[in-house]
Amino acid sequence: MAKVAEQLLESHRAQLGGKPLELRLEGAPGLVIEAPEAALSVALGNLIGNAVKYTPQGEVVVHLRADGVQVVDTGPGLSEEDAARLFQRGYRGTHAGHSQGAGIGLSIVGRLCDLYGWDVSVRPRADGGHGVVATLSFGGGASATAAGAKGTAG
Repeated sequence: MAKVAEQLLESHRAQLGGKPLELRLEGAPGLVIEAPEAALSVALGNLIGNAVKYTPQGEVVVHLRADGVQVVDTGPGLSEEDAARLFQRGYRGTHAGHSQGAGIGLSIVGRLCDLYGWDVSVRPRADGGHGVVATLSFGGGASATAAGAKGTAG
């Protein structure tokens, strides 16, 4: 999992183009997900990509946890109404403005979660700060052990 997260962060760092944004990875590096690396990369990549896209300055932090991963940003945040509708195909939040996108990324993440038994949520930060917390929880498909079987994302 840490390898996939770091690769995704590196990819986004290369695309910042001078944007004053720090991308950071924190937490336990031993999380192994029993799923194809490509599926994990699409799901986590979408959450990181949205955080980078909608955060004009500040930071995007990927927290590796025992049962999943959180992507926390310091962007403008989102309303409870937006949070409730973000996984609907074609829906773009009120902060989307003129940014590119068709509003299908999170619906794809939702479908991957259904397929692999994961959970995903996107909500406003609860600590009083501006920004969003996106959580991808793996439940029974995750373990905090060393590298797993072929085809798993570690």
